[in-house]
Amino acid sequence: WAIDLYKAGRADEALSAFQELANQDPKSVPLQLQIMELQERKHDFAAAEKTLAKVRTVENSAEVKYAGVVLLRLEGKSPEAIAAVQALLNETKKETYSKDETDQRKTILLGLAGMQEEAGKTQEAVSALRQISDLDPSLTSKVEAQIIAALRNGKDYKAARQEADSALKKFPTERVLSLRHAEVIADLGQTDAGINELKAL
Repeated sequence: WAIDLYKAGRADEALSAFQELANQDPKSVPLQLQIMELQERKHDFAAAEKTLAKVRTVENSAEVKYAGVVLLRLEGKSPEAIAAVQALLNETKKETYSKDETDQRKTILLGLAGMQEEAGKTQEAVSALRQISDLDPSLTSKVEAQIIAALRNGKDYKAARQEADSALKKFPTERVLSLRHAEVIADLGQTDAGINELKAL
């Protein structure tokens, strides 16, 4: 019922329900992390910090450490969050990863890319995104689209054009890349050509 309340947007009631469940099972990390997320949604960061401290007494896994990164980011402590997530990536780096570890690492890298982009560090954001492709080549076309978007947001239109040209050659049937390509062309002042590409989609 706690999840139903959460889905219905009844955050206060959901928080109370999850806290009641956590009292019955105080060592349940997933429950505590759910409570922490709800506290963050309410911008009650002091309570979220207390919950995080409680979780760390049970375990300090990569998932728990990343929850700490998310909290730092929400608190507006971007430099600390970036440093913490980079340390986490270095700490958990391996030659090979299980599926769960791969999925977790992709999530962490995506979060890092977002933080780097917010901080105006476009090249660092692009580097983090490329690591996602290295982990899971099946995501390459989606990652290419995100890289182009990051370069456009960073106003590096020349690099965005080069990336879009290259990506479209590799994945000529991907609509999202065709769209990104048209946007970049328009950014560079070739509005008519961009419109024509969009019409061709």
